[in-house]
Amino acid sequence: MTDESIMKLEKEGKILADYDYTDYIRARAYFSDKDYKNALFNINNAISKNNDNILYKKLKAEILNASGKESEAIKVVRQIQNSTDIINPDVKKDLDKILYYALSQTEKDENKQKYYLATYFYLNNDYQRAISELKLLMIKGETVNSPQLLGKIYEIID
Repeated sequence: MTDESIMKLEKEGKILADYDYTDYIRARAYFSDKDYKNALFNINNAISKNNDNILYKKLKAEILNASGKESEAIKVVRQIQNSTDIINPDVKKDLDKILYYALSQTEKDENKQKYYLATYFYLNNDYQRAISELKLLMIKGETVNSPQLLGKIYEIID
């Protein structure tokens, strides 16, 4: 399906080549095929043509995250969060997921790493895994953020 979509786009040639959305679709297709190099190339092209599109930047952060460049993904997400008011709650939640996953991968402090991972699980509605991580943190004595998030989860599942 992905190769077929890319072939159709390329078949249209010059007509579609100038559109940022064409690059976005290519990037999305390469991303779904786990071809991160081509995905990043195409999403960068889309962003260069339309720097105001949050969804393009969100996809770039996803690509960077998936390709092991979590620190760069964090920078992209922070840039989006600092430069615009995100109105769509789904986009905000998706950006938070990317951010917390990347933070869990880059954080050196084990407690913070586990808290970020628990938050990522919470945002993905994987409450049992989040609870497991948070309980481990509380056993270790981390009582600043863990109890609050744990309480929020118990409120949701009850």
